[in-house]
Amino acid sequence: MTTHPQATVSIQRALTRTLLLFLGAYLTMSGGTFAGLVFYQRQVINIGLVITGGLAWILWRWRAKRPFPVTALDWPLLAWVAAGLIASIFSIDPRVSLEHWVYQLVCVLIFFLMADLQQTGKSLETWIWITLIASVWFLYSGFNELFSWYARWFAIGGWADPIPPTTIRINGGIGHPNVLALYLNLLWPLALARLIKTRAWGLRIVLGIYISACFILLFFTSSRGGWMGTAAAISMFFLLTALDHRALVQHAWAGLRRRRWLLAGGVAVILLLAAVGGFLLYRQTQHPTHAQGDPRWYIWKVAVGMFLEDPLTGGGPGMYAFEFLKHFSIPPGSYLGHSHNVYFDALGETGLLGAASFLAIIFLSVRLLARIWCKTPTGNRLMMIGNIAAFSSLALHSIFESPQWTPLVSILLAALLAQIVAQEPVSPTRQPLRAATWLPAAAWLVISCLSFYSIRAYQRYAKADFYVQQGDYQTAAEMIESAASM
Repeated sequence: MTTHPQATVSIQRALTRTLLLFLGAYLTMSGGTFAGLVFYQRQVINIGLVITGGLAWILWRWRAKRPFPVTALDWPLLAWVAAGLIASIFSIDPRVSLEHWVYQLVCVLIFFLMADLQQTGKSLETWIWITLIASVWFLYSGFNELFSWYARWFAIGGWADPIPPTTIRINGGIGHPNVLALYLNLLWPLALARLIKTRAWGLRIVLGIYISACFILLFFTSSRGGWMGTAAAISMFFLLTALDHRALVQHAWAGLRRRRWLLAGGVAVILLLAAVGGFLLYRQTQHPTHAQGDPRWYIWKVAVGMFLEDPLTGGGPGMYAFEFLKHFSIPPGSYLGHSHNVYFDALGETGLLGAASFLAIIFLSVRLLARIWCKTPTGNRLMMIGNIAAFSSLALHSIFESPQWTPLVSILLAALLAQIVAQEPVSPTRQPLRAATWLPAAAWLVISCLSFYSIRAYQRYAKADFYVQQGDYQTAAEMIESAASM
């Protein structure tokens, strides 16, 4: 009995999508959130996935005799990795900095993996859909958190006082409301682009509900940076859509000018909604976790101080937390591990070398997007518009938050960036890295060795925590000293 080739392909595709769905679910519910960075068992799983996935990619490339996946962002990305390594070597604590640098290297390797898949015809669209499907978990968790909070209040106030006197900040299980807001702002533009593109009304309804749920939870995150990111994404999405369909917009505008009563009514409705929305946003900002007066500069100036102490290489990746402790007492203040500004993070922790290469990545990405936009026929830019809207939200929100340490955010950004660079193949005369087929293997080996070393030390911290819970403080202290000495 022979198996039909088409059936074999269908089975392989089904198995691949099933595995990807399981991976997306794991990253969403556990490994890609803040919990995946701090809990020992999940770190072990994450490291195993990175090492196994990297090895599988290398072997696949070796069997297919594929060269290094070349993109228009190769040199700035490699420069950024090199700057991080140099900053780690000259860091205040090289061991801790190297652990943070490994995460940076993993993110770059994931980008090249996804670019390689996209260049070989294995579309990343499947992964985008899986990311959207898996993210429903955050919507469920967020609404469950919201309804549970309100139910507790209603049990107190009842119908006599149904409106709570205070507000809530939803984190949806991702670890922090600001991160949830940032992630949702990356997702809803992608969903909106696919809602407009599809002709299936059932799918349109589902995506419409999904987008509405994202906006509701964005409001209840009470993330001011997230709200600004939402405004940036909405503005960018509709501005680019209008530019892509200029004739249609001009025709609609001419029709509105002929029906001035309709135009005036529309303006009045918009102003009314803006007033109501402004009041609701103002009330939501009255959360006790929001600092009054100077909410960010006292955090940013620590990173600026790190840069001024060592302008070339900064204090080292991951060293912001150490520097923060020098300036603020914990308690009564809150412990902060980053500057809540990705640009200040780059400047303070990696100096001019890291900040310059980081800005080069941004500049070349924007220039690449502009070139692709001009080359793409009018009316065929919808998916690109969704990606650009997501990026614009991230760029603005990153002034007030540091999302780079959330694996879910990093992986999604790698996928979106890989989708974009694949649309402009590098010319054969500009492929100096094609001979460097050893680069992925070298990066994988470095990641594997440093990850094993790091997890051995973290294992002792995890054991120390176990002994503390058992009340054996002497053994716990010995384990902590042993881990610190590694």
